[in-house]
Amino acid sequence: MLVLAFSNSSKTVMALRLVKIQSRISTITSSRLIVGRYLATGGMALAAAKNNQKMDPIKQLFLDKLKEYNQKKKTAAGGLVDVTAEQQKAMADEFQRIKNRFGGGDLTEFPKFDFQK
Repeated sequence: MLVLAFSNSSKTVMALRLVKIQSRISTITSSRLIVGRYLATGGMALAAAKNNQKMDPIKQLFLDKLKEYNQKKKTAAGGLVDVTAEQQKAMADEFQRIKNRFGGGDLTEFPKFDFQK
């Protein structure tokens, strides 16, 4: 618990700010849990949400976008979703620049270190 040494009006203001911050943190945490739970169950949360007829339109839009992204991700075959040819070329150029700068090798593999005593 946080104890502050301020006047009564300052304590009230600080307490209100602390409550607002705590509510923001809990909102962010619950949103992350919902997304994580959806991704972990592979869409089971979406099926459960569709059974609930009184769903908030914002939540429904969020779930629809997650479902749409999941479909696009499957068709992208492990690549980037909604990427243009220009973006692919820029990424390939960047990989080549990094490869040239750091001596080549496979950039998708973690480097192996050999320490000598």
